[in-house]
Amino acid sequence: GIFANKNIVISGGGDSALDWALYFAENFASSVHLIHRSENFRAHNDSVQKAMNFAKLGKIKIIDSALFLPWIFGIEYHLN
Repeated sequence: GIFANKNIVISGGGDSALDWALYFAENFASSVHLIHRSENFRAHNDSVQKAMNFAKLGKIKIIDSALFLPWIFGIEYHLN
């Protein structure tokens, strides 16, 4: 598929963002980065817990409290 062995970046903290991050991490991508501007996700708790479990397994890297644009250029800024 088009996403096989690709590095995927998804921005957001709601149901759609987490659903896509989980889908890509389970099926295609070699890495998934989920970037969210807050520490609190708006997605359903089951999806959040699954994403956290995937993060522990190294399938998803969660970057929270982040400003997105600097991250693109290799600099991680955190709001806290």
